[in-house]
Amino acid sequence: IYYASAQYANDSPRTSFLLDFALHIIDLVGFLVGDVHQVFAFAKGLDAYAVSLEFTNGAVGSLNLNCGRSFSIPTEEVELTVRGGNFMTIHNSSSWRIAENGEPAQWREPPTFTSAGDSGNETGHLAEIVDFLQAIREGGTTRSAIYESYKSMVLYEAIARSAQGGIPVEVRYEQL
Repeated sequence: IYYASAQYANDSPRTSFLLDFALHIIDLVGFLVGDVHQVFAFAKGLDAYAVSLEFTNGAVGSLNLNCGRSFSIPTEEVELTVRGGNFMTIHNSSSWRIAENGEPAQWREPPTFTSAGDSGNETGHLAEIVDFLQAIREGGTTRSAIYESYKSMVLYEAIARSAQGGIPVEVRYEQL
């Protein structure tokens, strides 16, 4: 996964690139691949991170997270590969290509992408709000359980510790 933003001040938790911006892609990792067993992260100050991930299901992956670009030009590239010619490429949350058994299965490329101006349908924000309001009305739960947010924060903290210490860090999720 390659994810970049404009320059962050990085002088408080609110202006921390890793916590404020990169957390979105850290959250996506668990949704797409599953729980992480261990991370090893290199960092260039607080502006750039190269993170290796080992998942509990045996998969491996990497994150390239950095700031110093532009908020008006989105940079998000997600690639997933499974053996047998099965893979998916997602570009800026709205374009994708999916192959199954080495053959094209889905291809979506909208004419434009402006994260600040879309209806929320393209980026998923509207669907999350609708789901949240429905859960309130019906007294149910949302698709995005709070426990998943907790796991994202545990992974974030493991990445930060690994980058700071220059060591692999085991990711431990407590059952709540």
